[in-house]
Amino acid sequence: MKLLFKASFLITILTMTFHTSEVIATTITKTIPTSSAFKSVQERNAYALGMSLGRYMKNLLDEQKTIGINLDKVQLLTEIQEAFNTTSKMTDAEVEETIRQFEVEVKEAVEKNER
Repeated sequence: MKLLFKASFLITILTMTFHTSEVIATTITKTIPTSSAFKSVQERNAYALGMSLGRYMKNLLDEQKTIGINLDKVQLLTEIQEAFNTTSKMTDAEVEETIRQFEVEVKEAVEKNER
């Protein structure tokens, strides 16, 4: 069940992140100095957010492997890029249904693994 929560949590976080990042960035940029490795505070914020999401996604994929679910990391990253480019091979309804089915698959794998 923990893995199912994490999959749903990731989807929620990604959705919230892309809708609220400007408000958060504006608030944070007023208090955090820019590192010399970055040209601006916004660049630093984007890097930190990307690293955080990337680490979370990597950990989620690693945990899924322990219950027999092996998603292709390269394909996952490719589809994230497609989402940013607003291209899609699926309708929104197909995406939602696929995620719903995937959540069921994860739940069943977790339950099977707990036995």
